[in-house]
Amino acid sequence: MRALITIALLTLILHSEVSAQDLSLSQYHHLMSLVNPASTGGEQDDIKAVISHKRQWGAVSTPFVTSLFSVEWNPIPTKKNKSRPSIGLIAVTDKAGSSGYKSSMFKALGAYHIKLNRTKNLSFGLEVGYNQRNFSLEGLSWNSQYNGAGFDSSLPTLENFNNTSNKNIDAGFGAEFTNNNPRKLYWKTGIAIHHYYQEQTVLENGEDALPALGQAYFHGQQTNGYMMYRYYAMVQSQNLAAISGTVGIDVSYRFNYDSKFTSFSTSSAITAGMFYRYRDAIIALVGYEYKRQFRLAISYDVNTSNLRTSSKFNGGPEINLAYFGNFGKKRRKIR
Repeated sequence: MRALITIALLTLILHSEVSAQDLSLSQYHHLMSLVNPASTGGEQDDIKAVISHKRQWGAVSTPFVTSLFSVEWNPIPTKKNKSRPSIGLIAVTDKAGSSGYKSSMFKALGAYHIKLNRTKNLSFGLEVGYNQRNFSLEGLSWNSQYNGAGFDSSLPTLENFNNTSNKNIDAGFGAEFTNNNPRKLYWKTGIAIHHYYQEQTVLENGEDALPALGQAYFHGQQTNGYMMYRYYAMVQSQNLAAISGTVGIDVSYRFNYDSKFTSFSTSSAITAGMFYRYRDAIIALVGYEYKRQFRLAISYDVNTSNLRTSSKFNGGPEINLAYFGNFGKKRRKIR
């Protein structure tokens, strides 16, 4: 039945959108704690808070709408040659389709950053999540409700669903290595596993439970005067059955100057970037950072997959707003 197949496809797609890093957010590099729990607190700010919002595939049907809030906290002040813990929280809602499909996800994050020497760090992280999914049969039409001349909502659907909602616990872990040497190439690399020991399908227990998702990434950064160049690469796979990846680069121009030890003078920056998600989309990005405290980034997906016939090359806009809080007068030179 066409309607049942449509729901199945939507729920399968959205299930991959809901749990852990299956979310198709283009600005993943601005949400690294979502990619890898070991990245929680890795930027060394005392507190970091992010709001993200994305609409996708509006030309195809009812748009996929994803909203996210995350916060990371370093409870112990960052000091040289000192290891430290970090904690975080992520909340996500995802909605789409005429069935009113909605998914909510809450994740608690914890990381421990080990200082190997003056410039190198090794981090380990753990995430525990709570997922809730539901949809409504209202607003859907079924083949059995067509009387030969048109749609008749008074006719029975002849469909039976045991349940239209589900809740489950999810977990994941990861590791990250960072080489923080601003005079040379600043880089980091990491690997994470999500949906570890996941037994839930979309709405109930079953033999086709969501496979574990593995991700690996590399980020590099070079500074030349007022210019900063960043390079990104990430690959991910679910049980090696489906491999995808994203590569990209952005360039920032920083104006004004930073006083070395206090907040007397703080620079701001503008950013432009381009990314490619394998066999899916080309992504353009622009951003503005105000005095190393607020960052606004806006990106847009141009769909290049086979879906482009229906999407008309539209993907969707994504907005990411971040706040970086540092107590006292300490200065961070790398972001």
